[in-house]
Amino acid sequence: MRSATLAFLLALVVSTAEQVGPTSGVPPGPRTGMIVGQVIDGATGQPAAEAIVTLTMAKYDADLPTTPKGRVMTDGEGRFFFSELPAGDYYLRSTKDGYAPGSYAQRRPSANGGPVTLLEGRRTDVQLPVWRYAVIGGTVIDEAGEPVVGISVKALVKNVVAGRIRYGNMDVISGPVAMTDDRGMFRLAELSAGSYVVFVPSTQTTVPAAVLENPD
Repeated sequence: MRSATLAFLLALVVSTAEQVGPTSGVPPGPRTGMIVGQVIDGATGQPAAEAIVTLTMAKYDADLPTTPKGRVMTDGEGRFFFSELPAGDYYLRSTKDGYAPGSYAQRRPSANGGPVTLLEGRRTDVQLPVWRYAVIGGTVIDEAGEPVVGISVKALVKNVVAGRIRYGNMDVISGPVAMTDDRGMFRLAELSAGSYVVFVPSTQTTVPAAVLENPD
């Protein structure tokens, strides 16, 4: 009885392991479905021309040539389509130079998307967002109003976690980083839309050169 129970548990573990991750089989059923969509600017709603849309099937290994997948570019109106698809769940991702990527059912740059369910012989219409990157620029000066050269500047994005406001990750070292130039100016590029705290994660002390030459 103990051996039979052990064998059953092993079979259960193997069966469960087989369901984790994509499978290597060929999607069954006729390829009669179609996904038609448009990529838009998530902030303005305007069409995003020449964006790249990637399609993968959630249940199957995307590296197999027999797996429905694709990579197309949108036209001047941000439109695209994938045809001859079998029924199943798909993931759609949109990218464009100068924009933060987006996916189906994603509402804001920091949120997650979801799968598209396609039925046999049906057409599904979708809309994918992308968000134009923002830039924060400025100047770092000392207490005398002089530019501070060669110092790092960082930005932490504002998040709301469990009803509490958080900035960046738990590790304050993370986040976009820039260095000031010879004018004390910095530029933090490729930022998603949002609220940020910009700070200098260091302390500098300025003293007259005469003090350094003659400490007494």
